[in-house]
Amino acid sequence: MAVKKKKSNAAARQAHLKNVERAKARARAEKRQVFLAAHRRHLMIGVPALVVLLVGIWLLCKATIGPGGSIPNFFGHLQGVQDNWIVTDQSATSSPRYYKMGTFAVPEGYTLDPDYTLNKNSLARTFYCTADSAEAPVQTVYVAGVQGRTAAERIDSLGGYNLYSEEIAPQHGTFGGQEAYWVIGLSNDDHATVPEEGEEVPLTIGHRQMTLYVDSVQNGCVLVFLNSANSAPVDDIPAEGDFLAAAEKIVAGLTVEK
Repeated sequence: MAVKKKKSNAAARQAHLKNVERAKARARAEKRQVFLAAHRRHLMIGVPALVVLLVGIWLLCKATIGPGGSIPNFFGHLQGVQDNWIVTDQSATSSPRYYKMGTFAVPEGYTLDPDYTLNKNSLARTFYCTADSAEAPVQTVYVAGVQGRTAAERIDSLGGYNLYSEEIAPQHGTFGGQEAYWVIGLSNDDHATVPEEGEEVPLTIGHRQMTLYVDSVQNGCVLVFLNSANSAPVDDIPAEGDFLAAAEKIVAGLTVEK
C-alpha cells in the first residue's frame, strides 16, 4: 500500500507542475496583451517611422555614395556634378557607373554649345566650343571622356578612321601641361574627287585638325579634338605652328582626374 501512495504523490506533483507552468504562460500572455494595449498607439506610429527612417538612410547612401568611387546615381540623376566636369560611363556592364574624368574650362574667345554632343548617353557630360572669331586658327573644340581605353590604345587605333589625308606619326609628350598622345595633320574635304587606286590627289580644300588623348581614371582617357575652319582653300588653312600655339592654350584649360 505504501508503494501505491508514492505513485499517487508523484502523479500529483507532475500535475501540479503542469498547472503552475500553464498559469505562468497565461500570466505572460496577459502581460503582453496589457503591454500591447497600453502601447498600441506608439507601436503603430513607431514601427512605420522606423521603416521610413531605414529607407531614408538607404536613399541617402545611394545619393551620396557611388559604387567603386563612381558618381552617385539617384534614380537617373547624377549627384554633385558641376558644370565644368567631364563625365562618362566607365562600366562594361548593363549597369552604368559614371565617373568624373576631369574638368574643362571653356577657353577665352570661345562659346560653349550646351546641346551639341557625340555621346548618345544623356548623363555623360562633354564640351563643344566654337570660336567667336573667324580668324582663330582653332575653330572648334570637342572634349569628352573615353570608356575603358588608355590614351596609347586610342592613338594606335586612329589609323583605321581615315581622319587625316596623309600618313602621320603619333606623338607622345607634354602638351598644354598634360602628358598626352596626339596627332596633327590635314584633312582633305574634297569629297567630289575620287582618286584611282594608287593615285595621289593634291589637297585643294580641307582643314587642319588635332586629336589628343590624356589618361584618366578607370583605364579610360579624355579626348580633345580640335579643328580649323572646314573646307577652306589650301592657302587659307592655318599654319601648323599657329594651330599648335592656339591648341596649347586650349588644352591648358583641361585638368584630368588620375
